[in-house]
Amino acid sequence: MVKAISYILKEKGKNRAVSRTVLRIIDANLNRSSEGLRVCEDIARFVMRDRGLQGGLKNIRHSIKRINQRIYSKFDFVEARAVDKDEGKGTNESDLERMSIGDVFKANSQRVKEALRSLEEFTKLIDNRISEDVKKIRFRYYDAEKRAFKKIEAMRDL
Repeated sequence: MVKAISYILKEKGKNRAVSRTVLRIIDANLNRSSEGLRVCEDIARFVMRDRGLQGGLKNIRHSIKRINQRIYSKFDFVEARAVDKDEGKGTNESDLERMSIGDVFKANSQRVKEALRSLEEFTKLIDNRISEDVKKIRFRYYDAEKRAFKKIEAMRDL
């Protein structure tokens, strides 16, 4: 079990304790969302050959990178990591059920949405402005996903 060490965030005269567990959740979801976006971006670029979609996904990924920088400037996430004790680091059976590039896109798209939602909720514990920014990113992703799924439908051989 990971120690529930708290970090104190000092902002505007207020102290807010943030547990190591919360930091681990945020860190994992920052990584998960960026990784999933990179896979979707590569499919948009190399398979769909849709520069606009690829650019939009890249822009979203870079928005997450900026969120990442804002959060990492406040906390030591590397210290909070416990990769060796992470129960969720194994392979899920559903991860092996990819039959097409479309399936890869859909699985990673779902991963992005779930990670962004988790980030939105847990960043409320450290900074409501960051949470609101993540929410905006999430809705931008929904628009990009809709466009991508239309393209995937049109390219049935994916």
